Amino acid sequence: MTEWVGAAITSKVAFLLSMNVLLLIVGCVMDMVSAIVILAPLLVSLGRVYGIDPVHLGIIMIINLEIGLLTPPLGINLIVAMSAFRENFSSIARGVLPFVGLMLVGLLIVSFVPALSLGLQ
Repeated sequence: MTEWVGAAITSKVAFLLSMNVLLLIVGCVMDMVSAIVILAPLLVSLGRVYGIDPVHLGIIMIINLEIGLLTPPLGINLIVAMSAFRENFSSIARGVLPFVGLMLVGLLIVSFVPALSLGLQ
């Protein structure tokens, strides 16, 4: 798989963007722990090909999957908020949209400025 992706995606930036899109989609439909167990070994080996530190890759994975927990169709955190605040799903989802936008901006910053996640290492 690493050879196939390495041939299909030639730059580190393209790999990070495609990985972010994949993880956002997976985060929308799958539980965080399951996604980490399934995807982490694959993405760490691919990250080595592109010279991405495993700690940096792990932080990117967690941020992506957390954003996925806040977005429909599954949106586990939205369902918990819906029952806690006794609001309907659509009003909770609309209220979360600005925060998801901010989290996406933060995700892009963390993805392309590795010193933020590796500064304390």
